[in-house]
Amino acid sequence: MSIHPETFLAQAYVEGSYEKPVVRYLNSAIRPGMCCIDAGANVGFFTLLMARRVGPAGKVIAFEPTEKTHAVLRENLDLNSASNVVPERLALSDREGEIRFNEGPPGFDVYNSAGDISHPMAAGEEFRTVVVPCTTLDGYLKRAGIAAVDLVKLDVEGSELFALKGMEGTMKANPGMKIVVELADQTTRGLGYEARVIHEWFVRNRWQTRMIDARGDLVPAPAMDAWNGEMVVAFRI
Repeated sequence: MSIHPETFLAQAYVEGSYEKPVVRYLNSAIRPGMCCIDAGANVGFFTLLMARRVGPAGKVIAFEPTEKTHAVLRENLDLNSASNVVPERLALSDREGEIRFNEGPPGFDVYNSAGDISHPMAAGEEFRTVVVPCTTLDGYLKRAGIAAVDLVKLDVEGSELFALKGMEGTMKANPGMKIVVELADQTTRGLGYEARVIHEWFVRNRWQTRMIDARGDLVPAPAMDAWNGEMVVAFRI
């Protein structure tokens, strides 16, 4: 992978320690031939994992809205000859059009967000505001002629609730689909809500939730008041 060397993520990538529980879960959940969505793909770590797991008969759609980060994503796809990936320079939201987006310096683009930058790891860094195109997942899949989706990884720095509202049709049409989503007050507060609202939204829509533990296994997800970046898997009851 092409990565920025002056960030803690570079060492985690090289050592193989980046998001190990999520890596373990995805390796167990994704099978050849699946269609997977990587929303908030950044430079493509999870996109490449998905591409390898789904194989040539499968497909991965990777959404990364900021121009520079999307360019690195495409570079990493080329380095890996990942022809089963469709990279899209789009943000997922609850509407079609454009949104204002805060973009960080190299190495801090992992904290890019449509909301105020509230993550403590990005404190003191200079973010600039840009305008990026956005879409709903429902609208995108309809235009692309894609009906079946098996797994969605949703890590969009606080915009998770809006992206979920934009994929309600996809969720209804794919009862076996799994959604892997980050719940983090550090990012959702930048968009004016608490991460527990996402958990409540799943429960209200009759989707079960489980947390990914350190071994990559699923355990009950309690209705917590505070969420600190836990990864949750949601699926239809």
